[in-house]
Amino acid sequence: MIGKHFLDKCLRSTLEQDPWDHQIINDTLPQEDFDTLRKECEKLDVPDDKLVVIHPADFVKHNISFYDKIHDISKTLKDNAKTLCGQFTNHRWFKDIGVNAHLSITPPLPYKFYIHQEGLDKIWSSVTYITPEKNVGTKMYTAQNEDTF
Repeated sequence: MIGKHFLDKCLRSTLEQDPWDHQIINDTLPQEDFDTLRKECEKLDVPDDKLVVIHPADFVKHNISFYDKIHDISKTLKDNAKTLCGQFTNHRWFKDIGVNAHLSITPPLPYKFYIHQEGLDKIWSSVTYITPEKNVGTKMYTAQNEDTF
């Protein structure tokens, strides 16, 4: 299923270690699922001047058919969290873990996502870019300063 596909991509991707452990993973979703989600996201009617978050419980309201798939991905990742995190030299662990999965719609440039540290409650994080095909991506900084990009 889609969760296994996503997990396998994460486990088989190269681990980059500079400036810290991370991965750049291509094609985390099967092409057909990606194409469907992309088409649905392109039809979203959301403001273009602020960040919008859509949680799975609200997918139906937005005509997004990805609920069962995001649930399968989330369950698979949670069930395999120790293996997934074990790839990284230095990772956090908590006795009770959960998954926070959602769609974030980031406004186009010149919108700026503020420089921030990863949440202290996270043990692992993933971003899958859906649209546009060419985008800014995730900028990684080594300090709270744009000069450290």
